[in-house]
Amino acid sequence: MLPDTSWTHDATHHWHACTSSGCDGTVQDKGEHTEGQWIVDQMPTETTDGMRHKECTVCGRILKTQTLSATGLSYREIYVVIKGSNQTIQKGADRTVTIHIDGELDNFLWVKVQGMTIEEKYYTRKSGSTILTFTEEYISNLAAGTYEMTFGYTNGYGRTTLIIVDSVDSVASSQNWTNPTMLLVEGHADMPRSPKTGE
Repeated sequence: MLPDTSWTHDATHHWHACTSSGCDGTVQDKGEHTEGQWIVDQMPTETTDGMRHKECTVCGRILKTQTLSATGLSYREIYVVIKGSNQTIQKGADRTVTIHIDGELDNFLWVKVQGMTIEEKYYTRKSGSTILTFTEEYISNLAAGTYEMTFGYTNGYGRTTLIIVDSVDSVASSQNWTNPTMLLVEGHADMPRSPKTGE
């Protein structure tokens, strides 16, 4: 009598139940749900509410849902980068970059660079208020230039810049470089982006 490979679950637990004939009600792998991070299902706009949820990282049961209120005119720059703002990094550096924002992690939604949403595989996040660490893979793929970074929350956003230079001698002139080719991602696709005419 083998257990079903799919999860059975209730409000507090999940388990593998035996579904073949002759089962005696025995279950395996029973455990409490493990709550994951917020997943944004629909971003709010100025006039339309959005939605996000948390699910169990083991069985996938949706544990919480939350409406994200339409941003309206109140959605503005209210958060401050308190550590790691305006960093200058040498191109190809084999290192991570950490940025600390004073917004609550539970209200954090996304990171955009040059207006494009960065896929979550390229950074980690932890509380205290919000601490984002961008991976070596992401940083090493950035071309030389100045990048505008925006950090979105449910009720506002914060901003800073990240400057990539060809060499340490280029720091003085780096402020003049904007909109370079870089590794940008929207959804689940890696999208190299070239500067548009007039940028």
